[in-house]
Amino acid sequence: MSACGLCLKEAPLAKSHIFPEFFFKSSYDKAHKFNEFRRGKNEYNKRQSKGYRERLLCPECESLLNENYEDYSKTVLYDQIIPHFETNKSPFKLAEYKYDNFKLFSLSLIWRASISKHEFFEAVSLGPKYEEELRKYLLKGSVPAKGRFPIAIGRAHLNGLVAEATSIPPFRRRLKENQKTVYSFIIDGFQFFIGIGNAVLPLESVTPEILQIGMSNLMELDEFRNLFDELKREGKFSIYENSSSTPLTT
Repeated sequence: MSACGLCLKEAPLAKSHIFPEFFFKSSYDKAHKFNEFRRGKNEYNKRQSKGYRERLLCPECESLLNENYEDYSKTVLYDQIIPHFETNKSPFKLAEYKYDNFKLFSLSLIWRASISKHEFFEAVSLGPKYEEELRKYLLKGSVPAKGRFPIAIGRAHLNGLVAEATSIPPFRRRLKENQKTVYSFIIDGFQFFIGIGNAVLPLESVTPEILQIGMSNLMELDEFRNLFDELKREGKFSIYENSSSTPLTT
């Protein structure tokens, strides 16, 4: 019995997915596992299954996140956005959609990453103030005021090809304009930028008026280039270089 991260009640906790498992399915091989590339000369690549999990939430709160936010957002991401980019080379735009559901889904990702102790999410630390603010939004199903916790999303590509099954852990950066914190991460080729508090992003993807997803070039992302170069120097890709498709999870 431990306190649920969402409702705060004492309860048996489920082994919760920190990011929903549907983000990892394109990375699985026939054995239902994926390769996790780990930086550092003394680190070794790992075989992982079922994404990243931790005992965070009670079963009722697991169902709340799933039924209220994840189910709908999965449909938008995988039944609408991905097919659009498979056939078009233009940004995705959707004027009529469930803004509250999609916004809260996106915020649930960074909130879960912050309360998690898993090493993949170690760079995320919102602090008690923002963790509590997001917890209340998620529990009550209410969205932040306009301009608070802005979100930008891009479909990542590399050399013109969509970076499907590519994931890199969250990293933190400061905005030059107002020194607000922005967290970014890539999961299954979707790149999220989530501003903390009243951060201002150049282009918001998730607004009450429209959902719009652009293209994001991985090679323009310093964090990705540096990570890729480091893993290459350490020989972490050597046993996969003869493979026709290599999902990258680092």
